[in-house]
Amino acid sequence: MVSAGRPLTGGVSGYPILHRALYSKGTLYVLTIPDDFGQLYDYPAGVLNEIRRVMGKGLDVRLEGPAMVSLFLYDNKTLIVENFNDEAVDVKLVGAALKSFTDLESGEVVAAGKDAPAPGGFFFGRMAPPEPKATVSIPAHSYRAFRYDTE
Repeated sequence: MVSAGRPLTGGVSGYPILHRALYSKGTLYVLTIPDDFGQLYDYPAGVLNEIRRVMGKGLDVRLEGPAMVSLFLYDNKTLIVENFNDEAVDVKLVGAALKSFTDLESGEVVAAGKDAPAPGGFFFGRMAPPEPKATVSIPAHSYRAFRYDTE
């Protein structure tokens, strides 16, 4: 599902990062972790987003964004997004049944809207359906707490 190309060979062969295999009546996912855990922070946002998509499959909300941003989900339809970066970041909060997010401190409401399907956005021969997303800004070394509403 995700592999890293080798620059010396022009990216032809790759090192598997996230692998998916059908096994019996289930699916087996293997996520390789570098020997130096800190190298996980070097993964590009696209790689992290795919890992988050697979690992957060059963959750109401998942995060799309750069490294060093964390999502803390609670069972009362609230969440915290924390930014550990030295600069502010924009992240997307994604979920199949999301309508809106309300900032618990300011009361600001952010609506979740669906993106247009991306060209070539196929997953194993099927078009992945667009999911509602809301973009929020998180200041450097800070967090924001939200309550979310679903359909």
